[in-house]
Amino acid sequence: MWKNRVAWAFLCLGALAAYVFENGLGTALLLSLCLGLPLVSGLVLALWPVKLRGELRVPELADRGEEAACRLILTGPRLLPIRCLVTAQNRFTGQTARICAAEVGETAFVLTPVHCGSYLVTVGPATVYDLLGIFKKNCLVEAAGTLLTPPQTVPLALELAQTGTGADSETYSALRPGADPSETFRIRDYVPGDSIRQIHWKLSEKTGKTLVRDFGLPLVNQTLLLLETTAIPGTSLEAEAMDLCLDLLASVTAALCAMGQTPVVLDTPIRDPTDLATLWPALLSQPLSEGVQTVCGRTAAEGLCTYAHVAVISPYPPPDGASLLNGNRVTVLLAGPGESPGVETVPISAKAFRSGELELVL
Repeated sequence: MWKNRVAWAFLCLGALAAYVFENGLGTALLLSLCLGLPLVSGLVLALWPVKLRGELRVPELADRGEEAACRLILTGPRLLPIRCLVTAQNRFTGQTARICAAEVGETAFVLTPVHCGSYLVTVGPATVYDLLGIFKKNCLVEAAGTLLTPPQTVPLALELAQTGTGADSETYSALRPGADPSETFRIRDYVPGDSIRQIHWKLSEKTGKTLVRDFGLPLVNQTLLLLETTAIPGTSLEAEAMDLCLDLLASVTAALCAMGQTPVVLDTPIRDPTDLATLWPALLSQPLSEGVQTVCGRTAAEGLCTYAHVAVISPYPPPDGASLLNGNRVTVLLAGPGESPGVETVPISAKAFRSGELELVL
């Protein structure tokens, strides 16, 4: 558009010079046309209530690196030149990219997702030009579409280690008391404030002093899977590392389901991979964030971790993974090098994982 404005300016200067040197009817008419026509064209553009309607057709799913064929149907006046941009934002990673430029009519374009996430495809605002291409105004186009790029599942050789005090289906914490009167955690002396129902009457009568019984804390015979989506100070969440973390989450969940287990992901029991697929839209629509508390810290703050197995999938070593220990087993599946203090850490490279030869013990 700036080229048209420069050309208009030179044309007006030329017409003005001609009028100055030859003050005649023809030069006056030429100068009037050079000045008036663009102004009339701009006035028409300003007063014209341009209405645009857009319709985006975007596939629901596409794998990483897969070309997704999309279409934009833009309806509006064809007399005026109209241009708009189509952009796609990965709401999980926050990355935004321009896809293509579009005009009135139907525009076909391709969206190739690079990373996992929920891609929000939007249009506009559209730029409407006057007939001479000198003036412009913006018009909103309400059109959006969503494309989901879920993680990829890789076959895993997975084994669950024995946890707790025994191999029964119900195990109890060896470190923390609970509220299950069917299992004794320990016997100790009575202190003021203890419940009467905790008093061990027979043992107190034999020893001659009041003894109480701390109840056991049962461990749920399930596996809790945690995904780190917060970068604490000194760490970062790179898109490539998060792809590996998400692939690990999907693959470990599928392996546990194949073993007859019911892992818990995002507080939701997963009985088969179909259940997990219903969680991806919500998970991948939430942006990665920065904060001071890891997923381990948030989970520990909610109370004692009562799961027999906990797998923390993280792109960096969580410094507080040991806060989840409660007589159970905690394993950090680390998308990169490092070690989480106090818990077992398994560094996993993308090459080793995607080769299908990885063997894990949780």
